[in-house]
Amino acid sequence: MLIFNICKGLQNFLIAFIEYPQHFTDLCDMDKQERNVVHLELNGQHYYYGNIKALTDNWDRDTLGVSYNYLKNYGLSESHPYNGKKCIIRKGTLITSHKK
Repeated sequence: MLIFNICKGLQNFLIAFIEYPQHFTDLCDMDKQERNVVHLELNGQHYYYGNIKALTDNWDRDTLGVSYNYLKNYGLSESHPYNGKKCIIRKGTLITSHKK
């Protein structure tokens, strides 16, 4: 029974590793110097978020003029910002210093 539980645990780990590799690369790269940032320009104000979900959790679709699903599928990147009627959303990189 113990061997079965170990094999099942290993199987679950491998499935998670294949389906969500970014979680494991983040764990291995805790000292990295670059972070993704999503920049929202709305009504002349600038706001910064760690990802698109955080942005759309704080602003509704009517205010932004765009939905989370649209932005997720849009392919937002440094060279491909979203320029809408109500806002501009850019994706960039935040450079940080090494941890000591």
